[in-house]
Amino acid sequence: TNDEARFTHFRRYNQKELAQKAKELKEAGPESPIQVVSVGRRFLIFPDYRIALKPMDLTIQTNVPQVDVLLNQKKVAVSDSEAFSVKLDRLPMADYTASINGQHNGRKIKVKKTYDGQNPVLNLSVTFKTFTVTSNVKEGELYFDDNRVGTLKEGEFQIQDYPVTEGAEAYITKTFPDGDL
Repeated sequence: TNDEARFTHFRRYNQKELAQKAKELKEAGPESPIQVVSVGRRFLIFPDYRIALKPMDLTIQTNVPQVDVLLNQKKVAVSDSEAFSVKLDRLPMADYTASINGQHNGRKIKVKKTYDGQNPVLNLSVTFKTFTVTSNVKEGELYFDDNRVGTLKEGEFQIQDYPVTEGAEAYITKTFPDGDL
């Protein structure tokens, strides 16, 4: 195809999803993102139909140079500036996760963001911050967005020039004899 389907993960629908999609196709009009389109006839008698999907565009932005830009874990480009942007045209409607992966100033950077179905711009810009994490948990593992940062000692951990995104979430895990918290 002429589109960027190689970045898309396709999967089979379960019976409930299949019934929902069948209902959507029956109710679809010319402005719908998915519709049934007549493409001619088979054997001069039988009508022939195809399912047509309207393509979408995504733009991935980052301010970190020299890192891999990925879409659904497939390499799209390598950023070349602090104002890098890459536009992907004609993507099938699907779930997408954009990420950057690489090294910057000697520190490993791994940031990801999932397409929410609304905003076609996935901003993977990061800021480098220095701060101290203080917790009432004396010892535990500190994570930022599923990336392990380090181990708390006496309820504190000092972080130097750590890449943080706008919506980053920090959490601590602690292992007890009866399970994890």
